[in-house]
Amino acid sequence: MKKICYLKKIFKELYLFDYNLKKETKLSMNEAMVLCTISEKKMDLTQLSKELYVSKPRMTKITEKLIKKGFLKKLVSETDKREKYLVLTEKGYKKIHEIKDKKIPFPQIRLIRKKRKIVTIIGDGA
Repeated sequence: MKKICYLKKIFKELYLFDYNLKKETKLSMNEAMVLCTISEKKMDLTQLSKELYVSKPRMTKITEKLIKKGFLKKLVSETDKREKYLVLTEKGYKKIHEIKDKKIPFPQIRLIRKKRKIVTIIGDGA
């Protein structure tokens, strides 16, 4: 039961971070993670789903929102027209820099292993 209580604290911290992120940037944590991931390299929907551990249907919803907002676009592969890759637009790159410049408090969550037990410590780090 103790582990469940630790998870509750972790989820609360992540929820608060997501709330503050939305307030400051108008993006959810999932949307911001997609932008950050795609800024590193172009990916198709399947790769992105696996990278972020999100189901393909959920990832489709997230990416479609980002396309509508003008942060992402789909590129068709030159070698295989069936393949589509997601890439950031100029507006998407600007949004990534805006997010990085914001000072949104980030939860300090550490897992410490003591005598075969994992202890979670949650702080108020920025």
